[in-house]
Amino acid sequence: MKKLTALLLVLCLMLTAGSALADVAYARLNQKIATRTGPGTSYFEPGTFLKAGDYVTVHTKVRDNQNEIWWVQVEFSTNGGRYRAYTGSWRMNVDLSRVPQERSLGTVRVTSDADVFAGPGWEYVMWNDTVYRGTMATLYEVENGYGLIECWNSNWNQSWRVWAPLRCLSCYGDYSSWDDTYPDSGSSSSGSSWSSGSSSSSWSGGSSSWPVGQVCVITASGGNARSGAGTQYGSVGYVETGDRYTVLDTQRASNGVTWYKINVNGRYGWISSGLTNFGKH
Repeated sequence: MKKLTALLLVLCLMLTAGSALADVAYARLNQKIATRTGPGTSYFEPGTFLKAGDYVTVHTKVRDNQNEIWWVQVEFSTNGGRYRAYTGSWRMNVDLSRVPQERSLGTVRVTSDADVFAGPGWEYVMWNDTVYRGTMATLYEVENGYGLIECWNSNWNQSWRVWAPLRCLSCYGDYSSWDDTYPDSGSSSSGSSWSSGSSSSSWSGGSSSWPVGQVCVITASGGNARSGAGTQYGSVGYVETGDRYTVLDTQRASNGVTWYKINVNGRYGWISSGLTNFGKH
């Protein structure tokens, strides 16, 4: 009886409190939820789960202006699996005014084949498919070292949104492991690989994606790794003959020289291709 009274008290506090957590964090279903990997019926359908009266965690909302409806990204566990998926807001009792609206963080490139998940971490269901290197995708969220991306699944001929490890995306290095949605300050000044819709991102407008993911060797006598793709940027480290680095991204400067993004002793910097065995491309 005491436990029941305590539970009722907690529920009353949640209903009467003015905090966003009470409204945003949980929503009570009024029917089963048919889910999609994205905010619309054109996305891959994982399945229908739970039942009326169950609760889900609500993370974001997306407006379908054509049909004048809201989709929400929800989190739940069922049959031993943990998911984040999209469903119609009409399937639950939720105050949408307290749910943040999704926005695009820009376009990214998949730099290595990636296993993808139904949430930001290995504890979520892993999809039985792979997002392959070279795939272009839109980035929507960053959490726990993972990015929520939208791309085309050629096996199903459908769009889908999945969580991929940041280390497999061209925006790796623009986010810290503790970042949630927003990039590090200063990323836009360091030649970052994500953009907010402009044509100046590091993979477009004449830039080359080769040799992202490959290991380059410093063949010159040495040189500076800089905070951006050009000699006008300050030095963040020094590379020496024989040093080996994985190329994380590329960017072509206005003078035609290609620069490679690398990790130098824990810091991200850019080196001229002329310092490496890959030469000038």
